Amino acid sequence: MDKVITTFFEEKKLKLKNKKILLATSTGVDSMVMLASFLRLRKEYNLDLYVAFVNHLQREQANFEEKYIKNFCEENKLKLAVERLDYLDETENFQNEARKLRYQFFEKVIEKEGIDYLVLAHHANDNLETILMRILRGSNLAGYAGIESVVKFPSYTLVRPFIGVEKADLYAFALRNFITFFEDESNQDPKYTRNKIRKLVDSNLLKVNEQGASKLEEYGETLKAAWRVVSKLVDDFIAKKISNLSFDRLEFLALDPYIQEEVIFKVLKEFNLSKENVLEIISLIASDKANIKTYFKNSFTFYKEYDKITIVPYLKEELELEIIIDSENFYYKDRNLEVKSKKNNLIDRKYWNICYNMDMLPLKLRSRKDGDKIRLQNGEKKVKDYLIDQKIGILEREDILILEDKDGNILSIVGLVNSAFTQGCNCSILIRRTNEGNN
Repeated sequence: MDKVITTFFEEKKLKLKNKKILLATSTGVDSMVMLASFLRLRKEYNLDLYVAFVNHLQREQANFEEKYIKNFCEENKLKLAVERLDYLDETENFQNEARKLRYQFFEKVIEKEGIDYLVLAHHANDNLETILMRILRGSNLAGYAGIESVVKFPSYTLVRPFIGVEKADLYAFALRNFITFFEDESNQDPKYTRNKIRKLVDSNLLKVNEQGASKLEEYGETLKAAWRVVSKLVDDFIAKKISNLSFDRLEFLALDPYIQEEVIFKVLKEFNLSKENVLEIISLIASDKANIKTYFKNSFTFYKEYDKITIVPYLKEELELEIIIDSENFYYKDRNLEVKSKKNNLIDRKYWNICYNMDMLPLKLRSRKDGDKIRLQNGEKKVKDYLIDQKIGILEREDILILEDKDGNILSIVGLVNSAFTQGCNCSILIRRTNEGNN
């Protein structure tokens, strides 16, 4: 397996000599073969080897394995870091949580020791199981391609040099070279999806073709190449057409349906959407209904306003506001709004200007209500109908402000139109959105 490792680094154009290497070791056959192989390469390549071992404390044998790896590292003059997950409970998502905690531990060691490579012992059978799991659960091209053999991070590179090696060959190598390893009985527990697949898939499946393992790699590389093409199209659309999670509906619908899915997956990645979620969002985008608002996954708010789509990354409620303006020198400011009054009626173009007379006080600046009506030059009109006529989208409607006088007459739909009641006035109310609260 020494040759497998050196060939892997050569083919991936990765330098091996004089590097600090962290070997993630579970004491299973794959990681113990990996450990033994790097030990044989240590002197020739002047490698500074570190071992990371995680005890999940879920099996009685785990403590014995921990003791064994400590003795092994001491005998072979290897630096060892151990993490005991005594704070992790057995839950439905145990494997995902354990994986996340393992990688957090690895990264702590990497940062502390200045590691160049994190080496994992995943092999071809692991890769086959992963591909089958993703086919059954659903994924994208990158996911269907299987486990990445090389992943570059800013400060280190993750490598899997055994990704093209069958597990049977690792067993045979271990037996020939008298390498001690342990079997983890939890790998047979049918409550985990991976184990169910492992039981159903013959371990010799890859031997149907004598190049089975390499063909599996070739399959993955083909999908990754296709993914790079798709990813560029997705990234180009996001960069050029999406701003602040807002985009043009018709431009989006002009995309190929698969690209549409990937765009939604990417821009809403933080919400961990399923494919069904994504298709539901695309259905809303394609809807003929002019205005749509819906809360999605109790996490974000989706808006369709005619041909404009906006995602608000939280559950957005309608604006509720009431401010009483009761003096000619009134001033109010918060993170989102500034309001002031002036004795004269001079126009200030930085603000929305509404004229009034002193006998109209107190004035009320408030949120819009059902049934609001405004008197315009051509007669009275429902505020709701005015907004529809002006094609004001549902998102903007939620934040509409109304200014009314002491008798309840609407003086202005702020930012859009002033009423007939504001003619012949000699004082001004100045209103503007500051938007500081959105920074």
